[in-house]
Amino acid sequence: KNEAARMDFIGREKSLQEIEEAFAGGSNSVFLTGMGGIGKSEIAKMYAKKHKSEYDTIIFANYESDLKQLIASDQAIPVENLSRAVAAGGQAETLDDYYERKMNVLRKIMNRNTLLIIDNFDVEGDDEMDDIMSLPCHIIWTTRTDFSSWGFETVLVGPFQEIETLVALYEKIDRPHKEEAEQEAIRKIIELLEYHTFAVSLTAAQAKAAHMKPTQMYQKLSTEGLEIQTSSGFVRDKKDRRKMTAYMYIEKLFDFGKISDASLQLMRFMGVTPREGVDVGIFMECTGIDDYGIIDDLISKNWIRYDEENDRISLHMLIHEMVWKRLTPTVENCMTLLAGIDSKVNNAWNISYEENCQMESLVYSVMHAFEEPTKESFDYFEHFATFCWIQGNFDLSEDYEKKLYQLSCKEWGEWSVHTGAAALRVAAVYHNQADYASARPWYEKGYEIQNQVAPDTSENAQ
Repeated sequence: KNEAARMDFIGREKSLQEIEEAFAGGSNSVFLTGMGGIGKSEIAKMYAKKHKSEYDTIIFANYESDLKQLIASDQAIPVENLSRAVAAGGQAETLDDYYERKMNVLRKIMNRNTLLIIDNFDVEGDDEMDDIMSLPCHIIWTTRTDFSSWGFETVLVGPFQEIETLVALYEKIDRPHKEEAEQEAIRKIIELLEYHTFAVSLTAAQAKAAHMKPTQMYQKLSTEGLEIQTSSGFVRDKKDRRKMTAYMYIEKLFDFGKISDASLQLMRFMGVTPREGVDVGIFMECTGIDDYGIIDDLISKNWIRYDEENDRISLHMLIHEMVWKRLTPTVENCMTLLAGIDSKVNNAWNISYEENCQMESLVYSVMHAFEEPTKESFDYFEHFATFCWIQGNFDLSEDYEKKLYQLSCKEWGEWSVHTGAAALRVAAVYHNQADYASARPWYEKGYEIQNQVAPDTSENAQ
């Protein structure tokens, strides 16, 4: 799966050359390091586009939670004729077992003609990092963390030094402006945004959508309270990311962007989708939104990114952070999305593994976004947890099934049919990974509850 570089990519020849020199010098991993929104992902994609004739396989994968889950995902890293053994028809394969089996295959089939791009690796490290770096292929990591102190090959990506490059970027997204006053206004906008690539491209997109000349956009930014806080260096702590220039700019632009309520709700839904994005058709189906004009408008303004080749939509990571701060997705305000996802996975037993894989990343993303289920969403998350162990993600399923059991005890009482069924579902998670010793006490607990509250039912006999 290869994501195409954006049409507005410009400059960065020096960064591309440094990647080429690192690989030519024998390195198999290169870390593109810099602040959020500076253009690291686009550089990686442009390198892949420029060198595609040199690689038999190019994989672009978004880092979500950990590398083990990323490698084990057959959607993120597909291998022909290789898939995870799932629960239907026998015991499911654990995440750990499938990861090891798949890594053994990757070690055999990968070589220097394979390029793996791991995007948004914004962590201090990962338990499987050394294991992944040992793969016999070229790997580009994009990250906000500076890994150079660990001795890894690093390409530092900073703001453009030449203002003319960003002027060209602004005009490429908006339109050419020959008037001297407009050219000067573009330069003032760039200086105001401290040469930040994504901030400049987002401004240009807003200007184009609103039919505003640069002089008008600069006046708007200057008079409506845009305050920029300077930030430099690398951001290691999540709470410090919001101190970045681009993030503060995005917040302010968002305030006077006059985004409709329907668009705000759509962006709230997008906030709980995976970083790699979501298929447009699946997203529209799950949200119940039938007006593609809303998405088209947000795409035109750069609030939502559209991958035309794969027909997927996603949020830039800085906009993703802004959505969570300003729109605050919750179980309650995302109930429509949860119901839509539920309608596609609550019958996962009767759907093929390959079809279920299309929903995997979305289900997992929602469960990570909402770590605590509610009484109103209980049935949805029970279906999601069941979906997880059908697909072999036992860790996430076990964690959530236990939360659902505790919630059931709180809301319906420990001695209720509802809670007995919840205990049996915890047992099923262990049973389907062949951990019978752990399953037994939960089966006994569920039976004890059912025998107390519903002794003469077919469920209890079963």
